Parts: sequence; C-alpha cells; structure tokens
Amino acid sequence: MSKKQITIITMVIIVILLLVAGVFLYLNYSKKPVSIIPVTKEDVVKNYLGGATTGKDDKGTVLSPDQRQELYNKSVELLALYIQNNPNDVDALTKLAGAYYNVGNLDKAAETFQKIVVLDPNNALVHNNLANVLRDSGKYSEAEGDYKRSIEISPNLSAPYFNLAVMYGLENKKDEAIKILEEGLIKNPGDETLKQLLGEYKNS
Repeated sequence: MSKKQITIITMVIIVILLLVAGVFLYLNYSKKPVSIIPVTKEDVVKNYLGGATTGKDDKGTVLSPDQRQELYNKSVELLALYIQNNPNDVDALTKLAGAYYNVGNLDKAAETFQKIVVLDPNNALVHNNLANVLRDSGKYSEAEGDYKRSIEISPNLSAPYFNLAVMYGLENKKDEAIKILEEGLIKNPGDETLKQLLGEYKNS
C-alpha cells in the first residue's frame, strides 16, 4: 500500500471520528435547557414593582411616567419568569395581573386573574379585580357576573357595589346603579364613597 493511499485512509478515519463525536455532542447537549438566573418575587417587588407602584425610587425621588412604565414592563417580564416555576403562587399571580393591567395588557390581566380564581375561588377581592379588568375591556356582561360573585362571597366589601354601579352608569342603567348602591349601603351603612355616588346618580 502506497503512502498516498495510507494518507487518504487516515484522513477518512479522522473525518468519520469527527462526525461521530459531533453526533454524540449534539445528542447529549443540544436539548438541555439553557440555565436561567433565578428570580425571586421579593427581588422583583424591591427593585421594580415597588417603585412602579409608589412612583418613587428607593431614595424617594419621584419617577416620571415613562420610568414607571419601564418598571412595570420589567416587573411583568420577571414575574412571568418566576411564575413558570411557581405556578400556584397566588400572591405573585396577583402582582403579575396588576402589572399587566398597568402596562395596558387587559387580556393578559384577565387571564391571570382567572387563574387566581381557579386557585382561590372564594376570594371576593379577586373577583372584583377581575370584573374591573373585564369592564375596562368592554365585557360588561362577564364583569357583572364577577361583581355579583364578589358581593355574594363578601357582602360587607364595598368595592364591588361601587364598581358595579360605575359600570351600570357606563351602560346608562341609572336605576340598576341606584339599586346596587342602596344594597351596598345596607351592608355598609357608613361608607361615604357609596353615599356620594348614590347622591350623584339620584341628582343627575
């Protein structure tokens, strides 16, 4: 066998070994998930959501609307990442829903509140908040159901009476608005916000 033939055979063997090695590496490493830097709910609240909510940074400096929006956007991104590994954390889901609402993503806010309802079906405030999102999305009939469910769960919570009355006003249903406010005042006789709104409807 000539030196030229030996050289060719050696090169073929090397190419085959490289191909085998490449296949081995692909099968063993290509499908492994990319490691993600862990994020905690507390970090998100401290570094992003807290400032977005209060409108001030950790030094007390007032943030501009654009700065607050940027913080809400980052909060959405990081809370969504956190919830991937903590899907049943109701508190984190509530924060995420609120962040979605504040960045104007009403569909995602409603979807997130609906997840909370599944996990915590008897939470009156969650039903009220979901109804607010549905109302702001123009889904009045769906919102009405959640407002009434909130009232059913917690008759002494004034928020759903007030918010449902506001929605009835948007629908030009003044009589229904007055009725629900009067019902709310029976359960919450000292609530000044309900009294004020009732007076406005009666005098309009």
